[in-house]
Amino acid sequence: MTEEEDLRREVARLKEEIEGLKTEKKNEEEERIMTALQWLNLGEAKAKAYVFLVRKGRATAEDVAEGAQLYPTTAREVLNSLAASGIVKREKLETDGAGRKPFVYIPMPPSELLRKQAHNIEQTLSELLRLELVKKEGEIQFKTPLLPIRIEIKRIRGKNEKESYEQ
Repeated sequence: MTEEEDLRREVARLKEEIEGLKTEKKNEEEERIMTALQWLNLGEAKAKAYVFLVRKGRATAEDVAEGAQLYPTTAREVLNSLAASGIVKREKLETDGAGRKPFVYIPMPPSELLRKQAHNIEQTLSELLRLELVKKEGEIQFKTPLLPIRIEIKRIRGKNEKESYEQ
């Protein structure tokens, strides 16, 4: 073996290693996103469909099934559920020709989804706070003050100027 062949093999090995690290990092990022969406009360299938739509911008149910690795019937059910909850918009796809026109799905921007979910959490926590009762002289009274819960979402810049979110 020549020195040149050894060098080529080493370069090829390093390229493979770099690609492996990129894939690993992408997979870790994907897992964090999926965990966050599931924490926001989206199931795994809905989270996969939503992430695919955000990355793609708009897609048909068939595209979502393929890209999010869901069964076609699951993709349609998930998209209908996301549309009913306002997380995605559903529009008829304009096509030439006869036959049923498929729907195209457009995701709500992640920042809007976060605000919507924060509002839902605020309402739930405010309702729980109303359950806090005090019993005085045989009467049940609300404990004061009963202020509604508010979650503030701010966009801030970190030390190295990357955008991050604070809740």
